[in-house]
Amino acid sequence: MNDIFILNIKKQQLLACERTYNTVYKHLVQDYVKNLLIDKTRYTVYTHLIKYRHILLYIGLGKPKE
Repeated sequence: MNDIFILNIKKQQLLACERTYNTVYKHLVQDYVKNLLIDKTRYTVYTHLIKYRHILLYIGLGKPKE
């Protein structure tokens, strides 16, 4: 009887942890998407810079970060 009670408590704690994790994760994803929408221009510029850097590296003008 005691073991079942302890297992139940542990199960509830795990479920609570999982719920907290899922909530935090959901908020992180929402924030990320929201920031992407807000910073869409900056994000586009950043991706272009990355592509440009790869082209520079490819033709041997850019120096890779170490």
